[in-house]
Amino acid sequence: MNQQLFDEVVGTPPPSTVDVVAIVARERRRSAVRRIGGTMAAVLGLAVSAGIVAAGQHGPAGVAPPPVAADNRFQLVANDRDSAQLTAKRLAEALDAALRNAAPDARWIRSNIFSDAAPDGQPPRLFTDNTLKQHEQMFSGGTGVLADGRRGMLALHILRFEPVTGKRCDEPKCVAARALPREDPNKKRELFLSCRGETGCTERTGPNGERMTIRTDFTKLKRFPGPWKAANFQVYVELVDGRLLNLVSTNEYGVGERESTLQQQDPPLTSAQLTQMAIEVTGRIRA
Repeated sequence: MNQQLFDEVVGTPPPSTVDVVAIVARERRRSAVRRIGGTMAAVLGLAVSAGIVAAGQHGPAGVAPPPVAADNRFQLVANDRDSAQLTAKRLAEALDAALRNAAPDARWIRSNIFSDAAPDGQPPRLFTDNTLKQHEQMFSGGTGVLADGRRGMLALHILRFEPVTGKRCDEPKCVAARALPREDPNKKRELFLSCRGETGCTERTGPNGERMTIRTDFTKLKRFPGPWKAANFQVYVELVDGRLLNLVSTNEYGVGERESTLQQQDPPLTSAQLTQMAIEVTGRIRA
C-alpha cells in the first residue's frame, strides 16, 4: 500500500519491529504395534483381557477417547526473512478464512495501488521487501475485495508501539521518525483503543477480554471530485503481546498504479463483518 494512502487511512503509524521468539512447529505422531502368533484361543483371551482393562480405565471397550483439538494458533515472528514470510503467510491464510466466514460470497480482486499486489482470488501479501522501507510495520498490506456488488479494498496492519531496535531504516521519513523523542508506548496504544468522545467510534470487549475499538469515518477528499465521500470502516484489537491488529475496509479501489477511485458510497464489507473478521484473526494469534 503506498505511503500516502496508508497515512490517510490509518494515520501515521508508530515504528514497529517484531522480536518474538521464533515459532516451533509441533507434530504429533502415533504408531500402532500388532502382534500375531499363538493359538486362536490365546488371541481371543488377550483381546478379552484388553477390553476389560480398557473398560475399567476409559469406559466401554473399543471406544476411543475423544480427539484433542489441534492448536492452530501461531506467533507473530520475524527473526529473519524466512520466519517473517512464514508468519505473513499464516496471517494471510487466517484473514482469508475470516473473510469466507464473514462474507461467503466475497472474493479477492487485484488492486494495483498496493505494492506487490496479489493476483485475483488471493489474499493480500503482508510482508514484502519494501515493508520496512515504507513505514516499519512488519506485517502490513491489502488488496481489493468484491462483496454484494460493492468493490473496494481491505487492508491488515499489525501495529507495534515499542521503540524500534532494527538496523534497517532507509527512507528519509523513517530516519526522521527515529530522531524524534520517544513517546510512552502505552499512551500511543491508548490513542487507538480509546474513543475519547469521538463520533463514529465504539469501544467494546472481545470474547476473550481483549480491548477493541470500531471506527467509522466518511471524509470528503479533494482528490475524489465525485458525489461520494471516502468511507472507512476500521477495527483495532489489542493482541496478547501488546501489539494491535488493525483491519480496514474502504470504498476506495485501485484502478491503476498508485491510483484509486471511489467505487460506490459504502465499503464492500460492513462494520459488523469487519469486526467478526478481526475477532477471528485475533483468535489465531498467540503470545
